[in-house]
Amino acid sequence: MAKFRKALLVHREVPDIATRSALKEIERMLRAKKISCKKKPASILLKEDLPAGALIIIVGTDGTFLRTCRFVSNQPVVCIGLESHPGACALSSFGILELAKLESIIEGNYSEGVRERLLVSINGFPLEEPVLNEVFFGSEKAYKLAEYEINFGDKTESQKSSGVLIATGTGSTSWFASAKGKPFDCELNEARFLVREAHKGSGGQMPAILFGRILSSPETKFNLTAKKEEMILVLDSANPRYLTKGDKVTISFSKAPLHILRPKA
Repeated sequence: MAKFRKALLVHREVPDIATRSALKEIERMLRAKKISCKKKPASILLKEDLPAGALIIIVGTDGTFLRTCRFVSNQPVVCIGLESHPGACALSSFGILELAKLESIIEGNYSEGVRERLLVSINGFPLEEPVLNEVFFGSEKAYKLAEYEINFGDKTESQKSSGVLIATGTGSTSWFASAKGKPFDCELNEARFLVREAHKGSGGQMPAILFGRILSSPETKFNLTAKKEEMILVLDSANPRYLTKGDKVTISFSKAPLHILRPKA
């Protein structure tokens, strides 16, 4: 197991009393293990703040984790949730009242889970941030139909709908599940997509491509091309990208999956 020499402690912008106490305890624990540590709120975090080879310790809600993980490349990550926000900590490995588990991880008693992330490209240019949860492609205005061409494997089809949602296993239990997608294992080497509220064609028939699995090996081709103005691409429920007619979005797999550390049972 790796021996950690440095760590970055990332937290919510305004931590409550319990979180502040937990942050102090984590800093004390790291000092006792002779691990150098820097601390920073997720809201002002930059990619250059994450040292290569450092242990990234995130204390907060799912939003804190997602904001931080978009800057993580190959660093190991520990996600610690807040008991005060139980419904918003689905990505955490344990809570702030269980810091003995963090000490166990620091001492090398951990297992590592690898979670696939998505790489999104627009017109052949990859976006820098990998996607941990989901990608939404649709109309900028929710009350208007999205118009696009979908290319899945060897099939291509023009569609109108409320948009297309592409999720990893990690994201399949949130927005994807709310849109009636079936959750799947977060460590599977695949993503899945679904078309939301598909519009029938001129002949009254539903589109043929409504859902499917995007495999990482062999990699499944998946493209979406905007056929109207005012289209939008949203990564992990944030970071919107505005699209124009003719823009082509390609979904593939990031070369840097997320490495999450958990205490051994």
